[in-house]
Amino acid sequence: RTSNDEYTFKAIANGAVELYYDNSKKFETTANGVLTTGNIQLDSDSGKLTVGDSGDFELYHNGTATYLDNLTGHLIIRNNVGNDENTNIYIKAKQDEDGIVINDDAGVELYYDNSKKFETYGTGAYVYGHLYTDDNNQHRFGNDGDLQIYHDGSDSYITSGTGNFVIQHTNNSGDLIMKANDFYLRSNTNENYFRGQVNGAVELYYDNVKR
Repeated sequence: RTSNDEYTFKAIANGAVELYYDNSKKFETTANGVLTTGNIQLDSDSGKLTVGDSGDFELYHNGTATYLDNLTGHLIIRNNVGNDENTNIYIKAKQDEDGIVINDDAGVELYYDNSKKFETYGTGAYVYGHLYTDDNNQHRFGNDGDLQIYHDGSDSYITSGTGNFVIQHTNNSGDLIMKANDFYLRSNTNENYFRGQVNGAVELYYDNVKR
């Protein structure tokens, strides 16, 4: 003790060793290792917190950025290990701005400037906004990518590599049904090329005039 009432160090028989700051316990040994109360600070930018027999996992700050380095094996981030508590994992660009949200027993969400743009769900994924693809890169559908949608820098293509090519109204569940809506092919100025009427005629146009 530094005085009659203020501990600096305590060694307990058959038990812990304790270190104090201003009579407040800050560090102690336990049966399984050590326990700290408060912050652990590495003053040097070259200092690292290392974990593992060979220090394979490192946590450090180099004066500019902060790093989590895994030098061997997989890097696994888990939540609610051994107990499902219905809480999520959040990765934020700043205090109140979501970047990635991993929901417990639900979807993964991706954000742009705190606005959700992509989300997985039970049968696929949602895109909130536009889905961009560079020239000559294709959106492919089917096990072998038989249906392709792409732009080659000059022209746009929808190609089918197998079977029939069918354009048909469907409901939200994907079941083929007949809806009371017509089918149009139009120019970018809304001139009609073709109109197929439900339970009615097929019409062809010239310069937006039905022929």
